[in-house]
Amino acid sequence: MIIKGTKAESLVIRWVQGAATKDKTRPMLTGINVADGSIVACDGFRLHAAKKPECWDVEGTVKGKVPSGDFVADLETIECKYPDFHQVMPTGEVVFSIGVNAKYLKEALAGMDPAQPTILRFFTASGAFEIFGKDKKENDLYALVMPMYIREQKLEQGGWRPTKPNAEMLERVKGKIEDLEDQIATDAFTAGGTEEEEAT
Repeated sequence: MIIKGTKAESLVIRWVQGAATKDKTRPMLTGINVADGSIVACDGFRLHAAKKPECWDVEGTVKGKVPSGDFVADLETIECKYPDFHQVMPTGEVVFSIGVNAKYLKEALAGMDPAQPTILRFFTASGAFEIFGKDKKENDLYALVMPMYIREQKLEQGGWRPTKPNAEMLERVKGKIEDLEDQIATDAFTAGGTEEEEAT
């Protein structure tokens, strides 16, 4: 499958691809899944998702290199059933949300060894949070990050997340399509009968 996209679309796609696994024993997770208006990649430990770029006009699971900048990419289709990642997405009541500067968070985590557990400790939604970790030499590292001010309503709403089509809604749409098809068939039959009568 060949797709052609812009620099902005490349940034989004490559960011999502970053969560795909390199484990060839799980081929279904080595690519990006495109469905329901979203592109998703996960490796069993994390998940990245974004709204489907306009350059993508098909659904399914694909893998392949997407260059930076304006691009043309030849992607390979993976014939498999992608796991239902919606099952692991958090549900229920949100305890609290906190806004953070992504640059500060990235820089705080940059020196921490990914092979070691990194601990984030929160106290309140409006106060600083702490980050504890170690570098590759086993040195203890500590960071404190102040939250960003965000309007309370927006903070509670969070942001976009991939959604699973509502089964009940799909059934209603299917029913309306079937009703419309029946109506079209009835109108065609009625029109045909009228023509025969006029001919007689």
